[in-house]
Amino acid sequence: MCLKTHESFVTDQESFLKHHKLFSMLICEIYDLLTLYQPSPLSSEEIFENLTPFLQSRIRFVLNHEPHAHHFFIDEQAIIHYIMQLLTNKISKIRSTSKGAYYIDPVK
Repeated sequence: MCLKTHESFVTDQESFLKHHKLFSMLICEIYDLLTLYQPSPLSSEEIFENLTPFLQSRIRFVLNHEPHAHHFFIDEQAIIHYIMQLLTNKISKIRSTSKGAYYIDPVK
């Protein structure tokens, strides 16, 4: 996949989540979870299980009822992984490992 196509696809993924009112809620909840469980890494599955029931249901609803959802995300963990990668790229205190993402607090 060429770089321009990849960037366009990532933008489309973000637009898809924003259209379904998931983007901001996921950013906030995942960031809060990472800071709450610091310094333990959380996998995509663990993060999804710790989201509020409303957000879990909303993600499942969008994936099951939106015809183009599987074009952007295979499952719930793909959405969580996408947001985790955004947070890792934008916030220097969030790191990613093979076990998941975690928040580091240099003060502690």
